[in-house]
Amino acid sequence: MMKYIVMLVVLFLSLEIYGQNNMSASANKNNQLPVEITSYIKTSFPNHKIIKHNMDDDDKGCEVYLDKEIVLDFNSKNEIVGIDGKSKLPDTAIPPKILAYVKSSFSSNSITDWELEDKVQQITLNNGVELEFNKSGEYILTDK
Repeated sequence: MMKYIVMLVVLFLSLEIYGQNNMSASANKNNQLPVEITSYIKTSFPNHKIIKHNMDDDDKGCEVYLDKEIVLDFNSKNEIVGIDGKSKLPDTAIPPKILAYVKSSFSSNSITDWELEDKVQQITLNNGVELEFNKSGEYILTDK
């Protein structure tokens, strides 16, 4: 009888240790940002710090909150699909063709938001004007 009790205790402890190891491994996976996202942030937002992030449970993407009130949206492939800011976004975060167009056509304004939806890029300027560009960065239209 004592032999069965000892075996049950050993089995219980083994299952408990195994369960804790699995839980900590999955928690670690869910709490770390993918390398592609951290690389993008270091390159495009070098002067900003990550405050927090939310990984979607169903692997649909990730939302990253930076200081200076900037929110980044990434899709399930860890590609940037949205940048929401309250003030001027860094030039390094804006596709070069779009940045050049805004600097030449709206030189007194700055870009506060950028979004990629399907094959259209949309930006919002600090005066509220929205501009649309195709995927390669060529101007399409202005929405005031």
